[in-house]
Amino acid sequence: MTFSIDPIAESPRRRIDTFAGDLAPATAGDEAEAKPLIGRALERLRAASATVSVVGQVKSGKSSLINALTGLGNFLPTEVNPWTAVITNLYFGHPNKPASGGEFQLFSESEWLRMIEGDAETRRLTEELLPGFRRDILERQVLEMQQNAERRLGALYRLLLGKTHRFNEITPEVLERYVSAGYDAETNPGSTAGRFSGITKSASIFLPPGPFRVPVTVSDTPGINDPFLVRDEITTSSFKHADIFVVTLSAHQALGPADVALLKMLSVHRGKRTVIFVNRIDELPDPVKDVPELLGALDARLKDELGQTGYVLLAGSAGWGRMALLGTDAEVEAAVAAPAVAHLAPEGGTARERIYRASGLPQLAACLSQLIEAGPIRAALSEAATECDSALDLMDKLLSARLGKERSHLVDTSDIPNLIAVEKERIDTRLTALSDVGRGLDAVSGHGRNAILANGDVAIVSVSNVVQSTLNAFVQEQVRALGTAMQAEGAPERWSIDIEALCRRVEAQVMSGYRNARIEIDRILMRHAEALNDRIRPIAGEMDVSKILDSLPSDEILPGFKPHSALVEMDFTAQRGWKFWRARTMSAEEAMERLSQIIHAEMRPAVEALNRTVQEALAARNKAAMDRLADLARAAHVLIESEAGALKSDALALTQSGTRERIAQIQAERTRRAEAISARVAVIGAAREALERDFGDLVAAAPAAAGAVPGKV
Repeated sequence: MTFSIDPIAESPRRRIDTFAGDLAPATAGDEAEAKPLIGRALERLRAASATVSVVGQVKSGKSSLINALTGLGNFLPTEVNPWTAVITNLYFGHPNKPASGGEFQLFSESEWLRMIEGDAETRRLTEELLPGFRRDILERQVLEMQQNAERRLGALYRLLLGKTHRFNEITPEVLERYVSAGYDAETNPGSTAGRFSGITKSASIFLPPGPFRVPVTVSDTPGINDPFLVRDEITTSSFKHADIFVVTLSAHQALGPADVALLKMLSVHRGKRTVIFVNRIDELPDPVKDVPELLGALDARLKDELGQTGYVLLAGSAGWGRMALLGTDAEVEAAVAAPAVAHLAPEGGTARERIYRASGLPQLAACLSQLIEAGPIRAALSEAATECDSALDLMDKLLSARLGKERSHLVDTSDIPNLIAVEKERIDTRLTALSDVGRGLDAVSGHGRNAILANGDVAIVSVSNVVQSTLNAFVQEQVRALGTAMQAEGAPERWSIDIEALCRRVEAQVMSGYRNARIEIDRILMRHAEALNDRIRPIAGEMDVSKILDSLPSDEILPGFKPHSALVEMDFTAQRGWKFWRARTMSAEEAMERLSQIIHAEMRPAVEALNRTVQEALAARNKAAMDRLADLARAAHVLIESEAGALKSDALALTQSGTRERIAQIQAERTRRAEAISARVAVIGAAREALERDFGDLVAAAPAAAGAVPGKV
């Protein structure tokens, strides 16, 4: 009997389709002036996606949950290789990626080194919150990982480093070579499972949409709290790319210390939602009785540990979900007969449908649908609605201005001799004016683009310099304090450095620097939009540029210079880490110099991460600003070229004949054009009304940038 899992993000898909349908009339036909502008916004909207990162401890059932939730069955290997540290990204229905196949990126020597050095902020979070995470162990394990891979691959090892392997089709067997356990050349020489897993950095698998109605990336991450700490490092470094986290807990040992630590790490990522899925309830002695008690206890503990309730708590069984997909009829019937399933999924539907309902996967699918719609898809719809509303408003004004001109220049056939000369002069004058305006638009748009890019470059350097200056001052302060203490009292047992004030200061400076850069981008954009308006006003009337700043991306940034510990403690006598402190005879000058080196070395990755955050945010803001400026110029060009084409046609007709009949034909042609333009204005007006009706809440009324004063270019 046919069985299908629940769709995910069906409501967001309907919203996107409604949006496209509202605008379809405005982009229909060869003369649809709004098509280039609205078409690009629709392309971006259709490509809008969500990333769901599935995280949790080893053996909590992450891969099994993904297999069951997405209908992949046994596609993802569920056995973890002790030497595998692979994030497997599953791309469902992405229009800008292949429809099938996949690629596997292999570690390079430099990437392994970066994995040891790591990102300072993530490392601090990890060492503070994940029990048992130690840098020296991580370094040893990375080296062992390299050595193990070299032993397995022999002469191929050096040749493969840094390479990318691509496949047109991905089967479970292919996937197993790169992410699965099982490869042992000595005891199982015929097997290829896990052959490359020791050097695989990431796996990207391209799939049809499956249950997802919008493009979604599902990330299957390595488990945390495993003796192999590389998995912790890889997983925690991937958090910043996710929109939604699904944390899998085992019903047998839900919310251990590592789970609490993980959830605290995720809570730092503001603006992202977390779903906690208690898996494997089918293995509880009495799921009917145990699950409500377990969820109640977990909820109370989570509120106590996290101090907030910004999570969704669900329970279920990936095993039951898999059985609904792949189990034999006999297995399914036997499972449904169990009291727990009978209670969790009362009568109604087939046996497969009932065990699927009992699995909790329909609730998880519905939850993800809501979070996808409320998060990344709503943001994409808001941006598209604002852009399209502005484009339609602009086209309405420009077309209305042209309509007035077409109607005002209908010819009078009673004075043929004088009419030809007057019309030729009028057409030539108008064509010259249009040509001049077109060149002026290009100049303003190009100048604006250059100004935006230059501002971004200056801002990046400025923020970087301020951060580095602040860090240098902090280091000098700490070095002087250490030197003074050692000269007065000798080497202390322990030296504590309070870095909380530094981090807060750096955060404030980065946020302020970015805010100033963003305000300047907005000023430049508005100034050049007004300049475009000045160019087009004499020939097409006033353009409304008041919404050009609405829904631009990256209004604010949240720099991640946030260690959870306010102190860095350096032990002069400990036999671990900070090896130079072991020498009791070290002079104050030597200690001060090495302290400076250590602080700079420890802070460098965090500073680089801050700079990247600023660069990425500015790049997104800059691109959006330049696109909007170019769209304004392009919209005006469309109207100019359309009118110029009509005028040239009229001019050609005047040279071919001076008869009353030909002039009458010109009059008829202008009447037809006026009627066509009038119809286009009506279509655009109807599209605006539909957009306001269905998406008026998303068309932002953006506040003006602080201090922004429109000027001239």
